[in-house]
Amino acid sequence: MARKTGSRTSSSGRGLVERVEWVVGCLSEFGDGVHRLGGPARVLDSALPDAVAGVCREFDGAEMFHETIVLFAGAEIRSEEGRFHVGDCGGDAIYVDSQGAVWRFDSDIEELLADGTRFDRWLAGIVDAESVLYDKEGEFLEGVFDEEGELSDNAEAERARRQLKRDPKAVAPRWRLARALVSAGKGEAARRVLEDVVEAESDFPWAWFDLARISEKLGEAEVASEEAERAAKVRTGYAYSSFFLAHAARLAQLAGLDARAQKLADEVLEEAPELPRSHVEAARECLESGDTQAARELLVLARVVAPRDLQVIDLLSQIEN
Repeated sequence: MARKTGSRTSSSGRGLVERVEWVVGCLSEFGDGVHRLGGPARVLDSALPDAVAGVCREFDGAEMFHETIVLFAGAEIRSEEGRFHVGDCGGDAIYVDSQGAVWRFDSDIEELLADGTRFDRWLAGIVDAESVLYDKEGEFLEGVFDEEGELSDNAEAERARRQLKRDPKAVAPRWRLARALVSAGKGEAARRVLEDVVEAESDFPWAWFDLARISEKLGEAEVASEEAERAAKVRTGYAYSSFFLAHAARLAQLAGLDARAQKLADEVLEEAPELPRSHVEAARECLESGDTQAARELLVLARVVAPRDLQVIDLLSQIEN
C-alpha cells in the first residue's frame, strides 16, 4: 500500500526528534562540565533548515566534549554563501545548506567536504564518534592516542564507523575511515571503502588520489597513474590538479609507460610551468625544518616534470648522496 505524504513527513519528524533525544540522553551520561546545552529556542528564523530548527527547539546552542563541538544558538546562525554556519567541530567550521546537507571545512586540505546528509543524523554521528575518546568524567580513554600524541588508527577508524552508523550515506566520514585503514596497513580494505566514496561522489579529488597511493603500494603502478590522473581532472581548475598530474606522470614512469609519462609531464608544465621552481623552494623549506622525506618527494615530482632542471638535479643529489 502506498504511504501518504503526510505520514512520510511525520515519520521524518519523529526520526529527527528521536535522534535529538538520543543525543541529549547520551550527553546526560557524562559528568558535570563536559557538556553544556542551552534551553529550547522559542523563536527561530524561518529560513533555517528543518533539522537545524528541530535541534534548536530541543536545545539552543551547545558546547560538547569540552568545547570540541560548538553549536551556535539559532539567533547566532548566519548564512554564508548560501550555507548556514551552524557551529564548529574540532576547529573546523560546520555548515548546513538549504537542502539540509552538512558540510565541514576540512582545515588540512582547506576544502568543504560533505560530512552528513542531514543535521540531526550528523549530530548523532559526531556525538557517538567523539564518545570513542572520552570516559564519562570527560577524561581521555587509555589507548586512543599513539606514542606521538596522535589519534591511533583504531580510534580514528572507530570514530568514522560510528558516524557512518548514524549517517550511512555520509561521504567524508567514509573517506576518513579509508585513510585510517591505509595508515593501519589495511590497503585492500581501504580501497574497497574508497571505491564506495568515488561512486557516491565521483568528483572528490582526494579520494581518487588516495586510491592511487593504495594502488602504488600494492604494486599496480599503471592503475595508480590512471587514478592520479582522475584526481587531477575530476574538477576543473582545482588547486591541486597539477600536483596530482605530476604524480600521474611519476607513476606512469614507474610502470614503464614512458610515452604516457612524457605526455602527462607536458600537461603539468602547460598547466603549471612554475611547478619545478615552487617544488625546489618548498623542498628547501622542508630541509630547513628537518623533513628530508617530504623534500625528496617534492623533488622527485619536479624531476619527472623537468628532468634537466639543474636546481632540481643539484638539490636532489645533495639529499640522495
